[in-house]
Amino acid sequence: MAPRPPPQPTDRDIPDNSRLLESMIEALQQQNATLVQQNTTALQSLEATRANSEATQRQLMEIISTTRNTTGLSSSISNHQTEWSLESFLQHHPTKFNGLTLKFEIN
Repeated sequence: MAPRPPPQPTDRDIPDNSRLLESMIEALQQQNATLVQQNTTALQSLEATRANSEATQRQLMEIISTTRNTTGLSSSISNHQTEWSLESFLQHHPTKFNGLTLKFEIN
């Protein structure tokens, strides 16, 4: 049994199809407007976040520069840098073996 061809559109189907296309176009335009608005809002939020980040960085740099120039700090705090020996480092940072090896470690 051969498949039947689809029915030919009638003249009254054309206005229905036109209305359907117009409603789809309207819905897509509304979606587009919503997406543009969301994009604009997101860009404004990102710009505000960037400005806040720059202001915070500026404040931190000012704090760092003022604390470097302050002579009232304890010399033990500002000049104290502990140098780790290998033994001390290994005691505080134990190795963890997960059973996996890299290709270059096999040989």
